[in-house]
Amino acid sequence: MPAFYSNLLIINMLLLISLVQLSLAYEAELLHKFTWLNFTFETKDEYNQYFKNKHYEDCTLAGIKMNSKGEIFVSVPRWKSNVPATLNKIVKKYGNTLLQPFPSWNQNKIGDIDALQSVLGFEIDKDDNVWVLDQGKVDNQAAVNGTMKLVKYNSSGNQELKIELDKVACPVTSFLNDLVIDTEKEFVYISDSGNPLNTSQPLSAWNPAVIVVDVKNKATRRVLQQHHSTNPDPGVWVVINGERVGSASPIEAGIDGIALSCDGSYFYYTPLTSRTLYAIETSYLRDFNSSNLEKHVIEMGFKSSTSDGLAMTAKNNLCMTATEKDGIYMHSDIKPDPEKFFYQDFELIANNSTSMIWPDTIGFDNTGKKLLFVSNKLNEFYYGKMDFSKGQENFHIWSVDIDDRSYIYGCDESNDDSSGSLLANIQVVVSLLIS
Repeated sequence: MPAFYSNLLIINMLLLISLVQLSLAYEAELLHKFTWLNFTFETKDEYNQYFKNKHYEDCTLAGIKMNSKGEIFVSVPRWKSNVPATLNKIVKKYGNTLLQPFPSWNQNKIGDIDALQSVLGFEIDKDDNVWVLDQGKVDNQAAVNGTMKLVKYNSSGNQELKIELDKVACPVTSFLNDLVIDTEKEFVYISDSGNPLNTSQPLSAWNPAVIVVDVKNKATRRVLQQHHSTNPDPGVWVVINGERVGSASPIEAGIDGIALSCDGSYFYYTPLTSRTLYAIETSYLRDFNSSNLEKHVIEMGFKSSTSDGLAMTAKNNLCMTATEKDGIYMHSDIKPDPEKFFYQDFELIANNSTSMIWPDTIGFDNTGKKLLFVSNKLNEFYYGKMDFSKGQENFHIWSVDIDDRSYIYGCDESNDDSSGSLLANIQVVVSLLIS
């Protein structure tokens, strides 16, 4: 065989290998699926009441995290009245996948201000401490004083910290959504979306904002309240699989998804009802003497989908739930520079128009270097359109291999991109063969 054709064959083989490897770079695996959620009830009578009265129709999966032991934690916010436990671990019991209250049934008791009332956002640090944001509200009623709080449990479920948020959150109009933690500087950043569950109130009463918690000093501050970057965009109507969410009027929700850069220096955020990404240096958030933070907000630019959850990785990759694309986007090595931000730079790494409807929040399997996320058809649950009959798949938990860990572990300076390295090696080989 002539050398030219031999070289050409080698090049084609290398290119084929590269395409196969690239196509497998982000492989989604379905870990769990549910028609409805069931719990590890303490008595058979409790289960019978839950099932016969169809209380499961009040329960939806929302937040998800995994600890170093591979245990998956999920939140079930008490947005309706009959949620047995709001923070849980997924366990296998009696041959079924069930939700086991964490840290206990007593610590999920409604009406006990020291217990968890309604949890959406939470985080697990590298020491397996569970940081929990309690919304305080149950069934869309005003929160009782002392119930809106930040709680830290150790891996054994013992409470190590509680910071009340009554001074920076409103019992009627606040909707404490998500949190990110900087364990090195001992700060927590919280998104308060306002109150999207009560749309009868005018937007001016919702007061979306960022809440900053100085953990060491147990100090709190509320910033960027009703700034355009935390407010919903009135020109956006969320569209899921060609159907508008909210037939009479658009769903309106303020700041929702938040992320912290792996070095802790930048805070990224977006309202749920928005297709714009924002950022701000955390030094301004941490300085309780600073004012006029609005002038420091960076408008990153347009993204092609609204999003519920954001998360940053150790390689400084920004992951985003793409609610209007039924999947997950990732922006590699993002920088807080709007001139270098383009929505085309977001790569769709997971997508399924039937089983990834409304991807909600993001977690990480840090041991396996995988991304986790929940899809929960929130557009159907929110408006009472969810079908809980046998055979329906309403809630899914997915895993995506991204060869990366959570921002919690700090920055991975190697930033090893195996696909990029492969293509670079191919280019070298090709150039050598041609020469």
